[in-house]
Amino acid sequence: MRALLGAVLILALAAPVAAGAAAGDVGGVYLRSKPAAGEMRIKRAGAAWRIDLTAGSPPMGAATSADCSLAAVGPLKDGKIVADFVPFENDLMSVTAADLAGKHRRVVVAFDGAVAKVVSADISGSCGWNADVTGAYKRKG
Repeated sequence: MRALLGAVLILALAAPVAAGAAAGDVGGVYLRSKPAAGEMRIKRAGAAWRIDLTAGSPPMGAATSADCSLAAVGPLKDGKIVADFVPFENDLMSVTAADLAGKHRRVVVAFDGAVAKVVSADISGSCGWNADVTGAYKRKG
């Protein structure tokens, strides 16, 4: 009986997170721990969503690439954001409109409850050769 009550409580607490993502409330901070640490911040940008993401590269000794960052804006539709890269500057790097000219770079983020999965990101040419920002990021808080 105690186990059943515990399971019901867990489901009741998790339901608002899953329902929020399904209803379009995906804003927040998401963290990744493997294969290297990463942080993704998602916030409203008018009718769309802005994604600011920085992640480490898989450890490869001396060949490990530096951390990689991107910024992108796109709509939330059917539980995912397909966002086009936009210019940005942070402590690690900067990307200008000229850097993006003629390149159609995108990031795709799919949501499942409190997890945002970076399905793909066109970082080739912006980040180190073995950089990888894809994977599961868990919503903080």
